Amino acid sequence: MSNEPPAILAEGLTLAYGPQRGIFDFSISLTQGITALAGNNGAGKTTLLECLSGLRSPQTGDVRICGRDPQKDRSHVTQILGASLQDVTPYPTAKPGELLKFLASLYSHPLAPDSLLEQFSVPATTVIKTLSAGQVQRLKCAMALIGNPRVVLLDEPTAGLDPGARSDLYSILRNSAADGVVMIVATHLTEDIDALADRAIVLAQGHLVADIQKSDIGTAEQLVFRARRDLPLEQLLNALPTESMARSLSNDRYLVRTGEGIDSSIIATVASWCAQHGTEATEISIGRNTLSYEVLRNLNMSDQSIPHD
Repeated sequence: MSNEPPAILAEGLTLAYGPQRGIFDFSISLTQGITALAGNNGAGKTTLLECLSGLRSPQTGDVRICGRDPQKDRSHVTQILGASLQDVTPYPTAKPGELLKFLASLYSHPLAPDSLLEQFSVPATTVIKTLSAGQVQRLKCAMALIGNPRVVLLDEPTAGLDPGARSDLYSILRNSAADGVVMIVATHLTEDIDALADRAIVLAQGHLVADIQKSDIGTAEQLVFRARRDLPLEQLLNALPTESMARSLSNDRYLVRTGEGIDSSIIATVASWCAQHGTEATEISIGRNTLSYEVLRNLNMSDQSIPHD
């Protein structure tokens, strides 16, 4: 059994800007893979990444990156930690090749700048201020990886990327994780969560409300449909087979699972029941449970569990 400390460890982390802004008593331990950091705007995702990277000091609690304090052991942690945060913009008058070569000179065992630019499809000799938004976003990710880090923190790395560039980024990040890099990727996109992460942590108003492992998620079929708000789902359960489940995903979207799977008779039952209650089941889809679904479900439930003033 390995005696190595966790790649990312936070214990009792609190940094409050008010009663419902910041992060509150946050704890996590990450040793491998890619973890998605999910939450609505203002949930505390960026604040958390800034604390983990050592850019902000928590009021209480401790952070360790591979056993080191990112503030007290900054010279060591900067060699093993790469980050791309929302408000960081590359030097506008520099060129990507020049910038990455300079950054590479700051690390003991950097990756090759030219190879990294090629992977991210960023031109080496174009002035950064003339790059497209997507190219700048890819450059920021390259900057996070140039030092050949053990830990990487990415804040909305796919923002502004077209589907092809997003798919390419997924491949690069998955390959890095396969090589042992431990990542936290903050995102709003369900596609990012399902394509990248094997774990997801969910923040709501600065509180950790869920820590979900993909390996713990069942693969049962589920039916999702849209109908009028506030349907009496306990009555729908009476029309479905024993051991079925029905829940609201949002005001007008619903999910149904049964122990026997989803077939045409279940779809007909749901459609007929909706008609009896004066609404139509539309946008019906059938699929299997996903990590992003569990994230959305926990976000949906979070208002019921987070105290409000």
